[in-house]
Amino acid sequence: MLLIQKSFKKRRHVMLFISLIMASVSTFAHVHLASATPYANSFLNQQPQKITLHFSSDVVLTNVKLLNEEGHDIKLNHAFNHDLKKTFHIAVPHLNSGRYIVRLSIAEKGGHDMHSEYSFSVR
Repeated sequence: MLLIQKSFKKRRHVMLFISLIMASVSTFAHVHLASATPYANSFLNQQPQKITLHFSSDVVLTNVKLLNEEGHDIKLNHAFNHDLKKTFHIAVPHLNSGRYIVRLSIAEKGGHDMHSEYSFSVR
């Protein structure tokens, strides 16, 4: 009986270890925004000509919005398609001084959707 209990305990520990490894692999498998220009929380002396979004892996950019500090949508001239890319460049119209929020949605190859946002300010 004692031998069966020890064997069960060993199996339980092995299964727990494998579960932890699988959970951490799946956590790191998801795509993330590797860099963005303008940078998050940056203060710019002049307005940006474009927003550049660079991801850790190929994604489809499904939506991108630029909002002013009142939450109003700033019209962007960006054509969406289903191309998988790591880097996207979005032209920016004239911006007044103030805080702006970039709100984006992507879909990665595995079908996982991600929504993110960050802000920057123009002086």
